[in-house]
Amino acid sequence: MRKYLTAGIVAALCTVMSSCIFAWDCFESDGEGECWLRFSGAESVGIKYMAYKPFYTGGERTSDSEVKNVAVYLFGHLTGPDVVKSLASQGVDSILWLRKDLSVAAVWNPLADTVDAANRWLDPAAWVTDTVRRPACGEGVFTEYHHTFTFRPEDIQAR
Repeated sequence: MRKYLTAGIVAALCTVMSSCIFAWDCFESDGEGECWLRFSGAESVGIKYMAYKPFYTGGERTSDSEVKNVAVYLFGHLTGPDVVKSLASQGVDSILWLRKDLSVAAVWNPLADTVDAANRWLDPAAWVTDTVRRPACGEGVFTEYHHTFTFRPEDIQAR
């Protein structure tokens, strides 16, 4: 009897936990959503990896550091530069764009406020935003903002 009671409790907990996971979008269905950063053209300008200072100490490469899409869980309709700037509140001093040999190709300072040759990423026009909406909890809508920055040769530091 005890074995059946334990199995029943485990089954009930699994059901409750999975319903909470599926209901998560219900909490976020007020028209706001999450932001994603995407980077294109990185390989064509010699960028292979990205790293966050001060978490990256140099010389080593972690397996998850290749340039890829980055999910930043911020709610609201933010621009690409706003999302990058928000990383400063998470302890990121700078974003390092690294070549295959781990030399620095470019540095983004999330606290920068002037659009110039080194900070083209601060220009909202340098980003393309795609909005993805999907149904969530009845009549609600969950929204994702996919901000894509395309690297150009002028974004890279000379060796």
